[in-house]
Amino acid sequence: MLKQKEWEKLNDLIASLYGIRSMTAMRTAFLRKLMCIIDFDLGDFNLGQIMGKTTPALVDPVCVSRFPAEKEEAFIKLYQEKYHEIDYVNWIFSHYESIVYRETDLINDQLRRQSRFFKEYLSVFDLPNVAGISVISGGIFTGAVTVYRSEKKGDFSDRDLYVLQTLLPHLQNKLAVSEENARRNQEYIHNALRYNFHFTEKEIEIICDIYKGKSNSEIAAAHNISVNTVKRHITHMFQKADLSSRTQLIHFLNENQLTDCWD
Repeated sequence: MLKQKEWEKLNDLIASLYGIRSMTAMRTAFLRKLMCIIDFDLGDFNLGQIMGKTTPALVDPVCVSRFPAEKEEAFIKLYQEKYHEIDYVNWIFSHYESIVYRETDLINDQLRRQSRFFKEYLSVFDLPNVAGISVISGGIFTGAVTVYRSEKKGDFSDRDLYVLQTLLPHLQNKLAVSEENARRNQEYIHNALRYNFHFTEKEIEIICDIYKGKSNSEIAAAHNISVNTVKRHITHMFQKADLSSRTQLIHFLNENQLTDCWD
């Protein structure tokens, strides 16, 4: 089904999957290399997270596309803030096993096109054709790759699904290993921050947000607290570590090798 040069590109993609340590860099490289094998206009690679006890969520999206950055950002932001709740295939993230799919195989296309999600979101961005992978590792939702293309280009082919199916076991393995390593790193870092530097759990959560570049207002919204409360936490953190700025905090984390689980 694939030609020799296509297999070479696929093998190169798989090698980069295992060879790149940073999860963000790995996911970006994955999508860029995948675009050379499957023709799509926009692709995103989210990590999986269980909210509460059972509800899966897509977090920390990485996006690659043929569009300007503004359009990419609008597409991702609208999904996260408005349309994820009415996505007609989000049940796949709660499935007991991984799924490689083409949306038109999961839902009647006529019904799909009549939905609010399609009309207000996919159609507006001219990305009506959708395929992807929901990755379940050890019974846990660990990530999702979704690719989109325009009406003009038509739906994804069986050959495209074959490529995604070939990549699935490698994604399962990579994300399972990354999940375990991240858990161990997080435990180590939390313990170091808690016992060596006497940060509270809430302060550790805010440190993580600061490291990821979030503003005080974004941190306040994420934790359902006021901006003034965020500022008080940051003041206490600075006092404990003898710091005076966010830049010094980032330097402090890097110097003490306390950042691995936040990359």
